[in-house]
Formats: sequence, C-alpha cells, structure tokens
Amino acid sequence: MTAAPAASAARGSRSPVTADSSDRLPFTGTSSPEPRLPGRFLALRGSSSKDTKKKLDSLSGHLDNQTLALDELLEAVMSAKDMLIAGQMEILEAVSGGNGTCDLTELEEGQAHIKSSLGELGTEAEKLDDILKAVESAEAAILDGQDEITKDIADLNSNLESAKTEILDGQMDISDGLDTLSDELATTKSMILDGQGMISSSIDTLSSDLSTTKSMILDAIGDLDDDIADVSSQIDVAKTMILDGQTALGSDISDLSTQLTNVETSILAELSDVDTKLDELQTGQEEICDKIEALDAKLDTIISKLMGSCADGSMPVNGQCFALFEDSSNFEDAQAACEAQGGTLATMTADNAAALYALADMASNDKVWIGLTAESGTAWEWVDGTDYPSGFMDWDGGTEPSPASMRCGEAEATSSSDGNWNDISCTAQRQFICSSAPA
Repeated sequence: MTAAPAASAARGSRSPVTADSSDRLPFTGTSSPEPRLPGRFLALRGSSSKDTKKKLDSLSGHLDNQTLALDELLEAVMSAKDMLIAGQMEILEAVSGGNGTCDLTELEEGQAHIKSSLGELGTEAEKLDDILKAVESAEAAILDGQDEITKDIADLNSNLESAKTEILDGQMDISDGLDTLSDELATTKSMILDGQGMISSSIDTLSSDLSTTKSMILDAIGDLDDDIADVSSQIDVAKTMILDGQTALGSDISDLSTQLTNVETSILAELSDVDTKLDELQTGQEEICDKIEALDAKLDTIISKLMGSCADGSMPVNGQCFALFEDSSNFEDAQAACEAQGGTLATMTADNAAALYALADMASNDKVWIGLTAESGTAWEWVDGTDYPSGFMDWDGGTEPSPASMRCGEAEATSSSDGNWNDISCTAQRQFICSSAPA
C-alpha cells in the first residue's frame, strides 16, 4: 500500500524541465523560416549552421516520439487510478454490507488488484524516468543548438551589415551616376532646343523659298497656257495649209505621173539610139587601138634611133637608163658608184615610178636608195638638181617628214609596180638604182 506514495514522491522530487525565455529561443518542433537575403550572402552562413539545424530536426523528431510515449504512460496511470477508485468502492461496499458481516474475499481481491496496478505503475514510473532523462538530454542539445543558431545569427547580422554598407556605397555611386546623367541630359536638352531653333529657322526659310517657287511656277504655268494657245492656233493654221497642200499635191502628182510616163517613153527611145551609137563607137575604138599600137612601135623605133641604147641589164624609161646594183652601200658610197658609171642616184617621177618600184621589188629586202636627201638639214632635194618642191612625192602615209641632218630617202616596193618613200639614216646599207643617159 506504500508503493504508490513512494512512486509519487519519486516523481514529485523531479523538478520540471523549463527554459528561461529571456535568453532562449522557443522550439516548436518545426524548422523556422530562413531569412530572405541576397543570394551572394547565403553562402556566408557556413556548413556548421546547416549541421546544427539537421541535429535539431533529428532531436525534435526524437522528442516527438518520447512525447507520444509519455502520453501513453499518462493514459496507463489514469487507468490505474480509475482501477484504484473502483477497488476502494468495492472495499467500502464489502465493509458496510447489508448483513453486517465483513466479507474479506473481495477485499483481498481488490488489494491484489491494487498491488498488481501499483507494480505496473512502478514499471511505468521507471519508463517515465528514462523519458525524462531523454527529455533533459534533448533539452541540453536544444540549448546547445540554440547557442550555435545565435552565433550564426550574429554572423549573419555582421554579413548583413557588410551588405548594407556595400548597398549604401552602390547607392552613392548610382547617385553620382544619376547626377552626371542629369548634367548630360541637360546639355542634350540644350543642344536639342538649339537644333529645334535652327530647324525652325530653316523651315521658315524653306517655306519662303517654296512660296517664291510656287509663285514662279504659277507664272510659268500661265505663260505656258498662253504659249499652248498660240501653238494650238498655229497648228490649226498649219493643218489648214497642209490640207490645202495635200489637195494641190494630189493634182501635181497626177500631172507629174503623166509627165513621167511621157519622159519614160522618150528615154526608152533615146536609150535605143544610144545602144546603136555604142556599138558603132566600140567598132571605132578597136580600130583606134590597132592604130595606137602601130604608132607605139614606130615611136619606139624613132626613140631608139634618136637616143641611142642602154647597157645590158639597164631598163630604158622615157629616154633614161635605170639599173639596179646588187651590192649594198650607204648613201654616199651609192652616189659615188653611180657617178663612176657616168650617172647619179635615180630621181623618181610620176612617169618612171612604176618602173623604179619594179626594180626595187627585185632587191633582197624590197628597199633601195634613190637620189633623195636632206643632208643639208634644211630641205629635201634631188642629187641631180631636179626641183623637189614642184615634183612628184610619194612619202609613206602621205606626209613629208621633217628634214634633218644625215637623213636620206629610200624607195620601198609594196608590189611590182607600187610602193612608197621612207626617210632613214644615210649610213644604212641598201642596194641602189642608178640613172644614166643612153649611149
């Protein structure tokens, strides 16, 4: 019967677990929300705070489990209490039975039941001691965790102060930037206002110019209308004249057609007469050609008798003998060789040009010396004294070259009867043509 008070005393001797709320944070069994900080400051909290939070979460779960066990123990104690009260009531009924006798059987059963309940209550009390020890251990761990959290919060506050300082410095930089931007905007505004003034002035000037131009265009349109009216009137007059001319032209064309028919008939008749006369002339021309050939033969015979004959290898042309020398010499030596033969370098004329070009065509390079020189440096001249300016000229390209010292003329054959003259250095080597009188 003394076990229950002993257990009660044992329980009563244990002081309740409390915490000073002035320096401890209340623990609710759930994780407290993390403060919202800029992303770059969250990393400053360190790994120790995260480890502490994990430990607290684990202790909180363990404490919840112990609390459930304590609730079950309290329910068992309350059940034992109810059983004790029921046993006492049975004892009282047994003591004050209606027959005046004391039946101890039920009392003994009640005592046995009470002893059994007290034994179970002692067992539960021991469990309660273990739970209280676990609670005290959890409390100590929670207090340690709160200290670590407090330290982490202090570090976080320090980091927040640093962040605040950096933010304030950034605000100062932004303020300075805004001031600079404000100055630049004011300058830009001033420039825009000046530009607007210039544009307004330009627009006024342009408007005045456009007004003047519009007036000029309107005047020109008025003049153009007058000109168009005049042209239209002239076109009407011309149209009338053209119509009248077409009528007259039609009549003239009819008359002209009649005249053309008459002329055509007359021309056909005349052409028939011309054909007859041409036949007669052709017959007479053949007779004349025969007579000319006979005269040429007689003339050659007469010239030969009058002029004598040319040496072998020489060509008689118009009373002169022309010979091509095979050896090449400069101009001076060629002239000396011709003089040794009793002649001079050949003078080319319109009458003998074909013959001399035929001789030049027989040269090795189709080029020969003739008696044309400008050694004086002032004018071209023939070595035999023939007048150059009034005589025959056949320069290449049709243009006489400027006379210069030591320049002489050559004849170049382009065919067996034609060619041209070139001016070259008098020291060049060429074959040459000599001219001499018949023997």
